[in-house]
Amino acid sequence: MKPETLERFFGIQRIQQFTDAPILLHIHGGYWQEETLTHTNNSFPALSLHNYGIKYISVGYELCPNTNLHGIVNNIELAVYKCLEYAKRLKSRGLYLSGHSAGAHLVASLFKNFIPTLSTEDQKLFKSAFLLCGLYDLSPLVESQANQIIGLDEESAEDASPIHYSNFGTETSFHVVVAQHDSPVFRRQGKRLNDHIMSLGLHSRYILVENVDHYEIVEKLTEEEFPLTRHIVNVIIG
Repeated sequence: MKPETLERFFGIQRIQQFTDAPILLHIHGGYWQEETLTHTNNSFPALSLHNYGIKYISVGYELCPNTNLHGIVNNIELAVYKCLEYAKRLKSRGLYLSGHSAGAHLVASLFKNFIPTLSTEDQKLFKSAFLLCGLYDLSPLVESQANQIIGLDEESAEDASPIHYSNFGTETSFHVVVAQHDSPVFRRQGKRLNDHIMSLGLHSRYILVENVDHYEIVEKLTEEEFPLTRHIVNVIIG
């Protein structure tokens, strides 16, 4: 959800009551190509987070085959930069990132060439990243049917895989989240990424959410008592 949309949605007066509020930026999934999943229909966690004084921005991006994966990452970097400027203008207490499925991959991608190149002061604004049910090693996708639209080859798949990144910045803590009833591939890749980030000497936590599948884990963020909602809120507001 864009900042100006947030103000229309909640009302100017309510937004002004906590202009320094922490901000959660969310990036939706859809295998980088699914047209039915957009930033507009992924704004549903906004109300439950707003009840705790947390602003929520849902970020959209171009899809394959209209662009390639590199182009999508550039989309996200530009969007997050605009959100960073918004946060600095309002003196937000912190920026938090979340992404689901392909969106989790895109959040992780920010830590390759974008966030580590920001000033130290700007990097410190990115407090935590919540990576929900993502794919972080894209090499297996090269031979998949989905790749007919994504267009990866072995070299570009490896280059785009966070599991191979040697730098994730130094200021952000990571929460790598998997669903109990998700595909074993997603659970394995989540564990691998968590271990990789920790091997770099950074803070990362592996979280298994019980009794949910790949989609329920994000859909249930509308519920304030859902364990993942509570975890995200506790991390953000302390």
